[in-house]
Amino acid sequence: MIGGYALVGPDGDTVTNEAGDPQVLFGLVPRSQVQLRGNWDVMGLVATASYDYEIPEQFLSADLIAPGDKPIRGGALYHMGLKSLPGLGQAAVALGIARRALDEFKQIAAAKVRPPSGPLNKHHVTQRDFARWTAMLRSAKAFVDEAYNRLYDATEAGRELDPSMQADCRLSTTHAVFTAAEVAQAVYLASGSEGLRNGSTIQRCFRDAHAATQHLFTGPQVYIEAGRIYLGTPGLTPRHLDVMWRTVTPPLPS
Repeated sequence: MIGGYALVGPDGDTVTNEAGDPQVLFGLVPRSQVQLRGNWDVMGLVATASYDYEIPEQFLSADLIAPGDKPIRGGALYHMGLKSLPGLGQAAVALGIARRALDEFKQIAAAKVRPPSGPLNKHHVTQRDFARWTAMLRSAKAFVDEAYNRLYDATEAGRELDPSMQADCRLSTTHAVFTAAEVAQAVYLASGSEGLRNGSTIQRCFRDAHAATQHLFTGPQVYIEAGRIYLGTPGLTPRHLDVMWRTVTPPLPS
């Protein structure tokens, strides 16, 4: 099990780095020495089994500890920022859920009959809505692809990273998550009783997509953090600009 831990000195005070932030280390702990709380009782994303866990006080050898402020190996992907991998993963999960919802609805639309127009896929409204959902999902995916590839290419080439590149990545992930939830909800509403029944894949996509919106990393604050970078809002500090290293950045002073 991997965790991030704030380093404390002999006096019990948190050790800080040059920027005044707590110095964080990553440590790997054997599963046998971790206590799972078993409290993942949720509406959606049940299969992720994302339980809280506790690490009893114990000794970790140096080969199980890594610095939290920089990568020690790996290529450009690991130098893009600590949040690059979570960002890519969360966007991919959300977009995949919505894509599955569309695939399921396509099958339902070919078989479900609603008078007076017959099968759903012959309804003009259904045709319009399905095209719009497809455009929403593919546009969100294109933004993710563009943002992360741009940051990756700049990192691999050793160029200085523009804060707007990092903002693009965080924003594209959040946009993908909320767009996926919007598409999954629309599909659920259009599917009628087929989507309502327990065991329905569309119902599961609806629940999973909305569960994905509840993660702090993709919360609504990302829109604010990206927007003030794009606007060049006065008072921004390195803490506000390094959004691929932080889950949440501090508010600007009033």
